[in-house]
Amino acid sequence: MKQFDSFLILLNNYKVETGDIETLHKLRVSSRKLSSVLKKKSLLAKKLKTLRKLSNEIRDLDVLKDEFFTSLTDSQKKKLLKYGLDDYIKSKKDILEFEFLLFLRSIKWVKTSVKISKKTVDEKVVSNNLEVPSQDSDELHKFRIKVKKLRYRLEHIDDENENINLLKKMQNLSGKIHDLDVALIFLEDFLDENKFSEFSKIFDTKRKELYEKLLIVLSRYQELKSANIGR
Repeated sequence: MKQFDSFLILLNNYKVETGDIETLHKLRVSSRKLSSVLKKKSLLAKKLKTLRKLSNEIRDLDVLKDEFFTSLTDSQKKKLLKYGLDDYIKSKKDILEFEFLLFLRSIKWVKTSVKISKKTVDEKVVSNNLEVPSQDSDELHKFRIKVKKLRYRLEHIDDENENINLLKKMQNLSGKIHDLDVALIFLEDFLDENKFSEFSKIFDTKRKELYEKLLIVLSRYQELKSANIGR
């Protein structure tokens, strides 16, 4: 299974390049793609789920520093640095990465022959409808997971499917909203109430803009899917 071979290469890369943001991101994406073609209750699928769970906070801290932080004004950046954001992130990340590496080195990653058939993937894609999510964080998170699964399953059976680009856009937009939600939780824990209020307003504005863009892409996806079903 080529998905498994790709995953192992990235896994070994991460062990060598611990702390590299892009390597961790690629490893997590690869694990999701591999999971999308496995039986949900297989041993490998369970190991991959644990991998993502243990690396969630590491990825969230990377996003907080390297994506959200870089989008701020120079004045806002200086304030967070003055408050000690760098030290806060580094201390948390060092502990999380140590625990994550212990897990990776304790697991024997064995290729499995249990795989979802093309027919089963087809059926799952057709039966999955994407409904308009509310702005609630939990609902948007579930929506993003559903979009990912649909995208990876479609890529597995038909990587030229016209819906894939729309799914990518929805995954990207809902992912950015999720990143903002998580960063907000970290900052709320890190800053006192008065300092936090300034940054929460920035989050609210960015979040609304992303949500509106997401609804536009979702509407286009629904129209395209309805047109294809009617053919």
